[in-house]
Amino acid sequence: NEETTGFLIRMIKPGSLIAQLGLRKGDILREVNGVSLNSPEKALQVFGQLRQAKQISIGLERGGKPMTFAYEIR
Repeated sequence: NEETTGFLIRMIKPGSLIAQLGLRKGDILREVNGVSLNSPEKALQVFGQLRQAKQISIGLERGGKPMTFAYEIR
């Protein structure tokens, strides 16, 4: 009965959007725009909605510590 609590970032292509957002290999992505990433379906849904987003907030765990990044899209 394992539960999804986030997604481990295993690889990042240099220069990619993920790299530009400040995410690093080993980070655990927990939430995007306040939505918990507790299933693969939820993650796909949230990432699909980002195309129209004006702001993005990312909650993650790095080295066992919670972190939050916030961005404004122009």
